[in-house]
Amino acid sequence: MANSQPPPALEAGNDVFHDSYGKARDRARHELSILVALPDEVVLRSQSVRHAFPYAGPSFGQAKSAAHIAVALFTLTRNGSLDGRSRIQIARMAEHISGAIEQLGAPGDQAITEEIRALLELCLAFARDAGARAPSEIAQSGFASEAGPRILTITELATREQIARLHSAVDSALSTLSGEEKEALQVVVVGDHQARTRSLGMQYFQCRFRETAGADERVTYGENIGTEEEALALAGTRHLDKAIAQAFFGDEKRLQRDVLGDAAKRCLEQMKF
Repeated sequence: MANSQPPPALEAGNDVFHDSYGKARDRARHELSILVALPDEVVLRSQSVRHAFPYAGPSFGQAKSAAHIAVALFTLTRNGSLDGRSRIQIARMAEHISGAIEQLGAPGDQAITEEIRALLELCLAFARDAGARAPSEIAQSGFASEAGPRILTITELATREQIARLHSAVDSALSTLSGEEKEALQVVVVGDHQARTRSLGMQYFQCRFRETAGADERVTYGENIGTEEEALALAGTRHLDKAIAQAFFGDEKRLQRDVLGDAAKRCLEQMKF
């Protein structure tokens, strides 16, 4: 039976690669000015100095939670009949909503606060009715139809506020850089499991640096990355990979694609299925 393991000498050589690559990547990240966009702050690393610029406001989180409450009520009541556990959850949700309304502050503070209040009051009325009797399909549909536009309105208002805060934070960060450093700046947007072309952070930085979606030149999405250190490592990896790809293949973006992808495409084109 053939041995599928590489010869020990090759394995040893591969170990040297991982060690040398890791050290070169760490050096590369310190050569760059890197802006990491986290959910609540932007962090600038330049010449090994760290500067943090918070930007998150309360409205964005409040809007998200209010929308989730409406969706939770929809999912709890969508089967048309309520068991004991569902009734308990709806009763607890009504208590949470009532408390949230009280915590929003005085009426008339901000447009977004009033929109969130209106959505929560709609949710509270629906929750109380549902606690007394299982809502009909018509009642549930009416709730969702009224809640939907309100969710879109508070999302729009919260997004405007979030972008304004982000813009101010980025302005502050860029004001600390020289013109040359700004030109070389790399941005990593930290997010959820997969790249979202319409994510707030990606859209903002692509517009700010006039980079088309998918170009992946100065602005990249930190897929499955949740920390600042991981984002910095990604920026170092991208910087090093561009230098390697340019030297070996004459195309600095070659290693941003799956290294086996082009060969696989040619092989598959020759096969018959």
